[in-house]
Amino acid sequence: MKNTIPLVLAVLLGLAAAFSVNKSLNRASGKNEDTEMVVFASVKIEKNKPISKGECKPTSISKKAYLPGRHIPASDIPRISGLKTSHAIPKGSPILYDDLQTDAGQSDLVGVGEFVVAVKFRDSPLMSHLKPNDEIAIAAMQNVQVREETGETDETRKYRYRTERRLSVLFPCEKVLDVSNGSILVSAPPEKALQLVTASQNFPLYPLLRRTDDMSNMDVGVGGSVSWEDLTVDKLKLSSKD
Repeated sequence: MKNTIPLVLAVLLGLAAAFSVNKSLNRASGKNEDTEMVVFASVKIEKNKPISKGECKPTSISKKAYLPGRHIPASDIPRISGLKTSHAIPKGSPILYDDLQTDAGQSDLVGVGEFVVAVKFRDSPLMSHLKPNDEIAIAAMQNVQVREETGETDETRKYRYRTERRLSVLFPCEKVLDVSNGSILVSAPPEKALQLVTASQNFPLYPLLRRTDDMSNMDVGVGGSVSWEDLTVDKLKLSSKD
């Protein structure tokens, strides 16, 4: 009997220790799962100041403290970039939707000396992936006159012409202000704004997502001009050797 009591106590103490460890593990795992990533101010942001990405810090908070409709998810940092604050926000404080001036007109998006235009694209799977502040190139499908030699010596019959549809980059770099219903908003100087509207009205346009601030492909016509006739196996083999 004397030996039984210590044995029972040892078992009870072992069960208590196992329960304590299990409870601690559950608490730790729950701590990792029950959180939300929201936006905090990495510096003090003054009133009426447009918010920049560098002033936004993704921060983890408890789901119990998370306020849907007030806290801004970290994934929305690109969307709030450029919006003005309605009051000063201290460093280290959460940035809430209530802190932003969301009732301002679209004219706040317009660059100085520029116009904002809506550019309409043909059906493109890429459109569903575009977000504000993305940079894109804009390619247009155009009818181009192609001259071919006939083999005739008569000067009037030496060449013949045919029409070919070719895809070319007309605008190598445009910043997306907003995306809606198959079109984007772009702020551009007056001449380019008119060119964008004219192209949108007359040609099928297609967006090409580009790397932000990439200076290696900023030329009009970058990539050449491509038609379906350029996509034969023989021509693709030749171009791969160049």
